[in-house]
Amino acid sequence: MNKKQITVTFILAVLMVSLIFVQRFFDDRFSDIAMINQNMGKLEEYYLMNGKYSYQIPENWSVEEIVSSGTNISRVEFKDSTNNIIGNIQMIDNRKDDINTIAETDVNNMILERDQEEVENIKYGDKKGVKVKYKTKVNNGYTYINSSYYISMEESEKIKVTFIVKEDNYNDNMASVFDIIVRSINK
Repeated sequence: MNKKQITVTFILAVLMVSLIFVQRFFDDRFSDIAMINQNMGKLEEYYLMNGKYSYQIPENWSVEEIVSSGTNISRVEFKDSTNNIIGNIQMIDNRKDDINTIAETDVNNMILERDQEEVENIKYGDKKGVKVKYKTKVNNGYTYINSSYYISMEESEKIKVTFIVKEDNYNDNMASVFDIIVRSINK
């Protein structure tokens, strides 16, 4: 290689490294902007299963932990300050079924009528899962947009996170906020 080729190669390598750092900066800022855009404030950290898992919920949302037998918390219910968004985080202890089977069984066993179902494979870092989005209609005439995330944490432990929003209050930016909350779940 001559001197020009080495110089061009070096410049390209420096540009690639700087792009990686700039991308990380914008990824961090994107979540802050999405939260501000939805008037949700900062995220507050909570713990599930006696501290085994952590997750973050906007600080102005109410969170209620529901304790199962023993001392382990197996379900958390939350809602935003205006009751436009309600949801829950739930542990699923299932050693035999994969995450796709669990999601399919869960949706098929639903009592409410559903339509416009969308299923999407997701990956957040080393966590893989399935996102199912669908509409449900209840007796009072309201239609709800439901977004359920099924995430494999370990072989036997899966986490289901569900967000339910009235169709009139739903906007596409909410999906970004839901993704941020689901990504915050860590061991």
